[in-house]
Amino acid sequence: MLDPAVVSSLGFISLKSLGAAMRGVAHGHFGLRLSGGPFGLPGDFLIAPSGRIKAVKYGTHAYDQWSVDEMIALAKGTALQAA
Repeated sequence: MLDPAVVSSLGFISLKSLGAAMRGVAHGHFGLRLSGGPFGLPGDFLIAPSGRIKAVKYGTHAYDQWSVDEMIALAKGTALQAA
């Protein structure tokens, strides 16, 4: 028996789109082409309370993200700019 919360969260899916997705999967189209390119690489975004993006870093490998010290320095700089 399915959990009622799961059933209610699936209410937004149309039967037409679900059918199209199932036909695609049946034909071997999974929608995932992760060989090369930026897919699966990290991206770090520092977002101000106003919703504006203040800093961005696109990783070049799986562990390429801001260090804690870099994040703190960026956050302090954003706080100084906002004051």
